[in-house]
Amino acid sequence: MSEGMPQPNKRKFDKELEFNADRWERQAENRGIFSKEKTADDFMRAEAKRDDIDFEKKYIKESAKEYEVWEAHAQPVREAFLLQAESPEDVDFVTVNIFMQGGMRAAGIAGAALGQDMAGATSKTVNYAVGISSGATVAARFVGGREELLRGTAMLTGPLAKKEFISPRLGNTINLPYLKDLEENGEYAIDQQKVKDAHCKLWTIVTEPMKGAEGPRVRIIDSKTVEEGMTTATVSSMSIPQVTGKIPTLGGETFYDGGFAALPIKEIIEKVRSENPNKKVKVLIYTQASFDGMEDIKPASAETLGAKIMHGIATPLKGLGSLDPDTVRQLAKGLVLKENLRKSLEAIEKETDADIGVMWAPPTNLGMTSIDPDELKMAVNESARNAIKLFGAEQPEELPEYVPQRDQLKKAIEEYKQAKAA
Repeated sequence: MSEGMPQPNKRKFDKELEFNADRWERQAENRGIFSKEKTADDFMRAEAKRDDIDFEKKYIKESAKEYEVWEAHAQPVREAFLLQAESPEDVDFVTVNIFMQGGMRAAGIAGAALGQDMAGATSKTVNYAVGISSGATVAARFVGGREELLRGTAMLTGPLAKKEFISPRLGNTINLPYLKDLEENGEYAIDQQKVKDAHCKLWTIVTEPMKGAEGPRVRIIDSKTVEEGMTTATVSSMSIPQVTGKIPTLGGETFYDGGFAALPIKEIIEKVRSENPNKKVKVLIYTQASFDGMEDIKPASAETLGAKIMHGIATPLKGLGSLDPDTVRQLAKGLVLKENLRKSLEAIEKETDADIGVMWAPPTNLGMTSIDPDELKMAVNESARNAIKLFGAEQPEELPEYVPQRDQLKKAIEEYKQAKAA
């Protein structure tokens, strides 16, 4: 029977249902001694409860009104992206995707980018993709097209979901040279020429090292033209002193993680408008945070946030030394989220005459340094389907994915054995 023919008794989303059932079984087998969940069913119910809480906060409780206001901003922006995809020559605006930081939660952002691509708003019509920190690798893959995006997503859920990338190592807990090698060599390498030839521009956000008491200054790098190459720009945007290994230079200058500074939305809009003076700007921001999680993020002192960051990001360094005070302070400033975030964005909209929408991530168990391949793949799937739904597109029975060469060989051997046995 042809792969394109419908199969009898096939459930919709069958592949993902089987994946999740296996994932809960593995969670039960590998649970810690203090885990509240003991069986696969326990883990399934805990996850369902988490999703129910997120649903209630969006649609039932008091925060539903706040979510509706966010969506009132985002929906017209998504519609503009789709309108541009249908008639790119007939629109009087330019579109900008911003893929934000989030460490390994970039797997979810990659899934959301895939969902947008599948809904029709691809790099063939989107004008700009802006990447920040781990969002920079997603941005580059999105610009390269679906094949590159799938290959990059497989990289996030495959070789990056290993201790070779994140593990307790002095000065190199997050092994960015390993990431750079994957991006440049082997089956996961990004096709840099395809990215350069794409219609969509690619910008990467980096920050200058802090000087004294002043906050980090942002630079917007054109990753298609940077002399050292787009993979070097990506690594620069993710670099943290004493955490990510040797930090490269761009044009002879050292830069740090683009997420150290507040989102430079105004600077991005102004730069886009300088290149398109007679067109309106439509911005769609992909964040690693869920709407549920946003409520728990409050401003705090740099000292308090520094401690939280040290626990969340640099815990693997315990016993191996600590980060210097300037790095902690720079990390702390990067994660402060104002309580009036939405009002701030609304003020920027009025000031710049741009339209800004935010795509919240589905709730997830992922942390910034998670390397659980099951959880990473789950984040990809849920984020992709969430984006497809929000763009109003039809859900596919199966999401496309890149199958690594090793798995292709294993599948071919298994099929050969089955055919021989028959």
